[in-house]
Amino acid sequence: MMFLPEKDPFDLFSKWYKVVLNSPYKQPTAMILATCSKDCTPSARVVLLKEYSEEGFMFFTNCK
Repeated sequence: MMFLPEKDPFDLFSKWYKVVLNSPYKQPTAMILATCSKDCTPSARVVLLKEYSEEGFMFFTNCK
């Protein structure tokens, strides 16, 4: 069984997010959103994180 250092996953994400925002990455808010259809076909796309809270994550796609 794996134990995380934080009891609240949002606290852990917040720590990781602060680290990446202060990194040299060009798109620190980029993340992969993956879903699966009813027939188990996977689909993944890059989205950009706009904000997050204990209620969830708000993200959008880049139309370029």
